[in-house]
Amino acid sequence: YFQSAEKLIDVLDPELIDHVAKIFGVRVPWLEGVDYQIYDYLASCKEPKVILEHINTVLSNGTSKWDQPIRILTTQKKLDRNSDDVQDLAPVVVEKIADLGEESIFRYHVYRDGFPWDHPPARIELKALARIIYMKLGITAPLYEVSAGDMDTLLEGRTIPGFLRNVCYHSTPSLEDYALAKTESVIAKEVEELEEVRRYIDEQGLSSFRFVA
Repeated sequence: YFQSAEKLIDVLDPELIDHVAKIFGVRVPWLEGVDYQIYDYLASCKEPKVILEHINTVLSNGTSKWDQPIRILTTQKKLDRNSDDVQDLAPVVVEKIADLGEESIFRYHVYRDGFPWDHPPARIELKALARIIYMKLGITAPLYEVSAGDMDTLLEGRTIPGFLRNVCYHSTPSLEDYALAKTESVIAKEVEELEEVRRYIDEQGLSSFRFVA
């Protein structure tokens, strides 16, 4: 063990810092204490396949689909496209990096380009993602409710979303319930928009996307 902060600093050479940064997916300047941003800026640029391909990458690297590789941060758990309330969402790709005894260790990739539920293009994109993931992988996209303040710091890259460690979490509803028909989910929401979601899926060529799992 280290007897003092000085001894710890002595062993934190650039090579070790780079190694730790890669393991946890954090920025070197943050580890060095010279910047507040923990994560590099990550965005899908409104290209849904970016997130799907990222999920494929983590699945290829040993993450199980039962580890819930996609989770959704939201400021409102019960979403309503007609509401005037602020409803910000952020997809998170979750990557398993190790096992420590019986506990799994994960790396979190927060997409920070913003997905307000009251903005139709962002909403339809998220619904399409959730539908494709559910239909092709058979897994849900659980909603994790956070405060508006926490969402701000998460989107600024200044918070580690450690509360996502619960891999057995299932929200009711989950995001895919907003992208399924009544015959596909007994708690389907906003079904009036389903045809638009299907049309978006066709336009983006998402139906032909293949997952490795």
